Amino acid sequence: MNYLLKISCFILLVILLMSCSKEKKQAELSQYVENLSKKTVASIEAIPIFKSYESSRYDPNEGHSPFSPLKATVSEGNQKLTHVLQRYPLKALTMVGTLSDHDMIWALIRTPKGRVYPIRYGQVIGKLSGYVKAIDENHVEVEESVFDKKRNTQVQREKILMMNNIDSTKGKMR
Repeated sequence: MNYLLKISCFILLVILLMSCSKEKKQAELSQYVENLSKKTVASIEAIPIFKSYESSRYDPNEGHSPFSPLKATVSEGNQKLTHVLQRYPLKALTMVGTLSDHDMIWALIRTPKGRVYPIRYGQVIGKLSGYVKAIDENHVEVEESVFDKKRNTQVQREKILMMNNIDSTKGKMR
């Protein structure tokens, strides 16, 4: 029994010592938190607001089929326009999507007036009669021929219409 009393006293002593240790650590922790709260907080930069993607629905009952070519040829001044999109500069046009039918892919291009027209490889668009070189799900490559006054020669300029804006311009000598 004497042995049991000794063990109980020892355990009680250990518990008392541990409780004293916790109070000291608690006081240190409280002091640390108080010191942190006194410091000034650095301002955090706001998260940038990204433009959300605008989807557009295709209604088969409105307008013409995107898989059939436009029939009208419009003349503007001395130039014959084979596509409505030749009325606008490329900077004013926006790619909003693509359509595909078997092996053919069309890009959907929105005008500043909000109308959407399909174009395909080989068609001419833009005021400078740019030739559509390639169409991808995310971009359209257009090559324009412009006159370079400094070099006194024609220059082929490639423009890339990215989904919802124009991404880049590359000038090439020809």
